[in-house]
Amino acid sequence: MLHTTYPPSPESLKTLTEKRLQMVAAMPPSLTMFKAVDTATGKRKIIGAARWTVCEEDEEVDCSVDEDMQKALGLAIPETDVAVTRAFYTMALEGKRGIGFCDGDPGEEGMKLWRRVELETIFTHPGFQRQGVGSALLSWGIGEAERLGVMVYLEATEQGRLLYERFGFDGVKVVDFDAADYWWEGRHTYTFMVREPRGVRG
Repeated sequence: MLHTTYPPSPESLKTLTEKRLQMVAAMPPSLTMFKAVDTATGKRKIIGAARWTVCEEDEEVDCSVDEDMQKALGLAIPETDVAVTRAFYTMALEGKRGIGFCDGDPGEEGMKLWRRVELETIFTHPGFQRQGVGSALLSWGIGEAERLGVMVYLEATEQGRLLYERFGFDGVKVVDFDAADYWWEGRHTYTFMVREPRGVRG
């Protein structure tokens, strides 16, 4: 949906890969990435991945939604649909700042998001879904949050929501993103979810 044509051209894929590798090389200590590898065939094919951010202290938000969204556009390639990308990330950022785990008004300077473990990205190769890959990738973040006594936060698609509910996540806000507003087909539903630690918040 974020690209006008899919898959992008080989040149665009190369550019996107290079940009992502630069991001990985510069990622802060709070960011942790995992990959799941199929070892049964001997090919060691990557079949899943997850990216987590661990915020052990309250996080001060020092930029606007628009400024934060510009970071997503830093990965733009010629096939990127800038209008739909801007709208999608604005929806996600505003949703995260407005669901209640913060001190201060979402529009005010100095707003803080509470301590948390945040799932930024997770995916499983279609050929390996429903085989425990997603559950394994999800378990690390839940365990880390329990260790720290903080919540886990994520944004779920309709396809992923049932998995998260099985792990004790609760939906706190639901947003419909109507792609027809940007010349695409379909309405996409996203659920902002949190999982409280089983103990008392630290």
